[in-house]
Amino acid sequence: MISINRYSLSMIDLKDSTIISSQPVDEISFHESSFILRKIKKVFTNNDNRDCSLNESSRYIELFDNYKSNRNMYELAETLSQDIFNKKLELGINASSDLLIVDFIKDDHNYLLIYDHSLENAFSHYVEQTSGEAQIRITRNKNGLNGRIKKSDSYLAWDFTDNNFMICDAMDLEEKDELEKTVFETIFDIGAKPNDKDIILTLEKSVNQIAEQHELDQMECTVALKKELLASPEIVLSNVSELVFADNERAKTDFTTLSQEHEIPKEITINQAVLKKKDKFQKIMTDIGIEINIPIEQLSEKEKVEFVNNDDGTISIKINNITMIND
Repeated sequence: MISINRYSLSMIDLKDSTIISSQPVDEISFHESSFILRKIKKVFTNNDNRDCSLNESSRYIELFDNYKSNRNMYELAETLSQDIFNKKLELGINASSDLLIVDFIKDDHNYLLIYDHSLENAFSHYVEQTSGEAQIRITRNKNGLNGRIKKSDSYLAWDFTDNNFMICDAMDLEEKDELEKTVFETIFDIGAKPNDKDIILTLEKSVNQIAEQHELDQMECTVALKKELLASPEIVLSNVSELVFADNERAKTDFTTLSQEHEIPKEITINQAVLKKKDKFQKIMTDIGIEINIPIEQLSEKEKVEFVNNDDGTISIKINNITMIND
């Protein structure tokens, strides 16, 4: 059961260099509530979430403590809007957004959701004048009621009953490698723990790096890793090393060292729901432009798929024992 206490909406306009915050909304309409509830439910079921904590140097420790005692959402919204605006300018991110802050109760826990919603996703708002003060509110239209989470959205959810945090930042993992920290990580001064997607991506990169370093077949190594990930949610790093690199002791040693450098846990429990379709198939692209997607579990079965090294140096791919070809 989710109960919404109040919300506030701020406009962060990077193009016109404008920030507008308003007083929080306490009397929430049905369509506003519907939109916010959809967002909250999506946030709590998002596989990209990462548990995190505020570093001791974070100035938001004091700001969050102040909010917990005085519930001054307007003050928090002003500070956050300015920080997000400044950080985006610093990083050259020209993405205007609406900053949604929601105070709510879920399962007897008090939460604060801080959600930076990119305006390119058509999140709509309107300004309402009440008692001489302007309120920015969620407008009623099909875009405003869209509860989906896009890659350009960022959020931080704070359980201030137990003082726990989780984060999802807009920046893709590949882009994140270019920066020490992402936008929200920097603003809140956060130490974020890797989620399952982070770990899987790091494992894949590590396996490919070691395979290339030792002149091993990268596709075979990647397939062996994916098979292990699909076989069980319980992953033991030493077993991965044995399965992927077999009798190559130097490769196994280097993989262990690299895993330690990347701080990959020795034992991992993976939520297999995060494995995407691409993790269950191996795409093969030939030099003449033919693409073949082969299920991982069938790739090493010669009665199903066979790779033949021809005398002239070319490779033939044979798909065996087919009873039907579907259009």
